[in-house]
Amino acid sequence: MPKATIWTEIRAELEKDIHLGRFAAGAKLPTEAELSLRFGVNRHTVRRAIADLVAKGVLKSRQGAGVFVTEAQTSYQIGPRVRFSEAMRATGRVPDRRYTALFSRPADAKEAEMLNIRHGDLVHHATGISYADGVALSLFSSCFPAARLPHMLESLEKDPSITAAFAADGYDDYLRRDTQIDARLATKLQAHQLGIRHGAALLEITAINICATSGVVLEFGQSLMVGGRIKLHIEGEIGAGSGNRTRTTSLEG
Repeated sequence: MPKATIWTEIRAELEKDIHLGRFAAGAKLPTEAELSLRFGVNRHTVRRAIADLVAKGVLKSRQGAGVFVTEAQTSYQIGPRVRFSEAMRATGRVPDRRYTALFSRPADAKEAEMLNIRHGDLVHHATGISYADGVALSLFSSCFPAARLPHMLESLEKDPSITAAFAADGYDDYLRRDTQIDARLATKLQAHQLGIRHGAALLEITAINICATSGVVLEFGQSLMVGGRIKLHIEGEIGAGSGNRTRTTSLEG
């Protein structure tokens, strides 16, 4: 077994920091001077460790900006029957969904239009963060018509699965009817919640889900996905057969 050298030990320490989340995906690594001070070595030794991690794809160097932790992209397929958990498991990732708020209130004009209900009708809201392998992928906010899904919040408090919550209210199958994809930059709060830099690219996905048999609207949802961590795939031909309509906007920055 080859004898460990100082630079390989530094490389191992940096890899451990990344694995433990001390340097989040997309985060900027400390400067060579800071790392030299931390490990008590010269910059050349630190530079060699960083160069090896860049070559392995763990880090990436941006001229004039510094060295950053590589964002591992997760494939996410958008289709009429695709569920977040199923999509993540299909790629070998472990999904998780953590709710930050579950509450009810009267629907505003936009929510009423999207859910096909009256302005002021009661709606349930669920907001939170979706993860894959412990890495934050998106912020989500969903709105549900309370008259059609009276036990929604109670179900989500017991089990984070929206599919299971729909089934608890008698909707065993549902479809995504409409999808709109746009691009935006992360605010300071969004960046903090997702563990990314302020101004990082986000994919804003707005969708409407309906009952597969009756066609009634069950959910109006919006997600902000980290552009560097997600690669979207559109299932089938846009506008064909299922009625799944998707407008896509290119992501820049």
